[in-house]
Amino acid sequence: MALVAALAAFGARELMHPVLEAHMPALFFTIAAVLVGFFLGIGPAILVVAIGVPVADYFFVPPYANFGYFDKEDIILFVGFPAATLLFLGMIEWLRRTQHEAKLFAEVASSRHQMLLRSDKRRRKAEASHLISDRLIRQFTDRNADVLYVGKVGSSYEYVSESLHKEIVPLEGASASERLIATFSASDASTFVAAFEQSSDEGTRSWSVSLPRRDPALSDLLCQLERFPTAHGAYLIMKIPPKSIA
Repeated sequence: MALVAALAAFGARELMHPVLEAHMPALFFTIAAVLVGFFLGIGPAILVVAIGVPVADYFFVPPYANFGYFDKEDIILFVGFPAATLLFLGMIEWLRRTQHEAKLFAEVASSRHQMLLRSDKRRRKAEASHLISDRLIRQFTDRNADVLYVGKVGSSYEYVSESLHKEIVPLEGASASERLIATFSASDASTFVAAFEQSSDEGTRSWSVSLPRRDPALSDLLCQLERFPTAHGAYLIMKIPPKSIA
């Protein structure tokens, strides 16, 4: 394409030679180089310049068809034409790079905007799920006094009844589940931890555990530990079975 452009520039200058004569011998080569630089890049444009300099000097600078005579017109052509054309090409290349960077920044900004929208959507969905779960659990615990503990698997949400608060080991800065693990025996603590670590695709499960009382004179409290998978996550519930309450 660069060779074709240089040939076209030579043909156009040859056609205009009766009008221009020795004036502006490299005009059409400059136009060809700028167009090639804009569409094809600076490398092919430099090739047009390299071809255009000797061709313009040989055919369009008097004495014509003679490299033996070298005067100021030749110097102006060999210095001015490449310098001006390369300046134009450099500016075009800088503008193209700036355009590319701006387009890239716009794509990155759009991508980050989409990521923020998706993140905000997930956050809103999680907040709505948490509010729904919290309302359901509050209604559930208010109507069931035998419920001692409710925890959501994979979340920090926990509900602890007043009676359970009095029985579990007090640990500064610890969560209710950590206090329960410290209160249980080793085997029941392992059962409690395993219930939290089970996969959410499993069905409802239940275990029997014994809760030691703070008062040594009282016997351990037999509790039922149940795990319920829901659409909003799995929940672990510890309650006193009806038989134990009776």
